Amino acid sequence: MAKEPSKPQGPDARRTPPAAPRPTAPTLTDAAELEEARLRSIDEGDAPRRSTPRPASGGRASSALSLVNVRAPSVPAPTTISTKPTVSPAAPGPTLKPAEAPPEQDMTDRLALGDFTGALLVAERLLERDPEHRAARETADTCRTTLRKMYAARIGPLDQVVPTVAVAREQMRWLSIDHRAGFVLSLVDGVSTVEMILDVSGMPELDALRILAELVQQRIIALKWRAT
Repeated sequence: MAKEPSKPQGPDARRTPPAAPRPTAPTLTDAAELEEARLRSIDEGDAPRRSTPRPASGGRASSALSLVNVRAPSVPAPTTISTKPTVSPAAPGPTLKPAEAPPEQDMTDRLALGDFTGALLVAERLLERDPEHRAARETADTCRTTLRKMYAARIGPLDQVVPTVAVAREQMRWLSIDHRAGFVLSLVDGVSTVEMILDVSGMPELDALRILAELVQQRIIALKWRAT
């Protein structure tokens, strides 16, 4: 019976026997051959997963395609420039004032609205330009008559009512009245009637009567009946 070969013992018994030496690969120096070898190695590793074999030749074409497939940097779309002219908002123009009505129309409108004082002022201006202005003269007469009745209604019978000063003499300097009203106030003595004051004032009757009516309204003068 043949003896089995004895197994080596010692520290060298566990060592793996050396593998057979690999064949020496040829050294490639041409760029085309290197690229072809690289593609061949990729094809061999991907063969189970690919159904269509990659061509073995055409290294230069594949290299060119690999460069083409490189993603180019995105280029922003060109900005669209509008060719329409830019229209700036129109600047605000000057404010137009409403046209003033002719003096005759203004006088008629004031009279219709019951503004007898304003209608009288317009009529007097028209008479200064044209003393023969018929409409202005008629309007002036109507306004004077109406205003005299209105002032007389506030005061009372002009020949029976006596105005008296209702404020102290030392307080008169603080009154807000013009020089014409101050002159009429100086004629109030507590004895003369309104009619007498109108006669001695030397002012147009309607103006003096208006001032007396305003002084009564401001409670600067008081009215009393003339003693009989």
